[in-house]
Amino acid sequence: MALIDVALADLYKNVFGFTGEIQKKLSGEAEGRTIRCPVTMSYDGDDVFNPDSWTIPFEPIVSVHGKNVIIRNPVLKNRDIGTVKELWSADDWQVEIKGIVYVDDTTKLPQADINRLRYFFEVRRAIKVESPFLSLFGINYLAIESVEFPPTDGYNYQAFVYKCYSDKPFNL
Repeated sequence: MALIDVALADLYKNVFGFTGEIQKKLSGEAEGRTIRCPVTMSYDGDDVFNPDSWTIPFEPIVSVHGKNVIIRNPVLKNRDIGTVKELWSADDWQVEIKGIVYVDDTTKLPQADINRLRYFFEVRRAIKVESPFLSLFGINYLAIESVEFPPTDGYNYQAFVYKCYSDKPFNL
């Protein structure tokens, strides 16, 4: 197991620019920081997609970014610099989940995990998410905007990046 951990740390550094060692220094801090933590995803099933839950392996790196939506209106003939701010509201949380999946057999792709990642993207509905870090922000559902599978060293390794928005179920 130690050889796999070292290889994963090297891959994280090559693909994302940092390793888990940096994450240890950031633990305890939240917004705008990347944290390595477990993430379990699930969705209601249908005839096409499998409805079971899945924990992303090897504790992916999770980043959360928040912002407010502010309407700014200039004041005509105003001698002072500035605008009137109106209609403040909170935007969705932006969530990025980065990780690496792999299989022990160096002659095989991590096909099952790549397919799972792809299916969660293709389901095109709110994904239920369970994560100690995301729960700090009240995030229980994600809408996955994009998935990326960047080039990764090693045939049996594959990096991925999910870009998501927080979501809440609404009855319309």
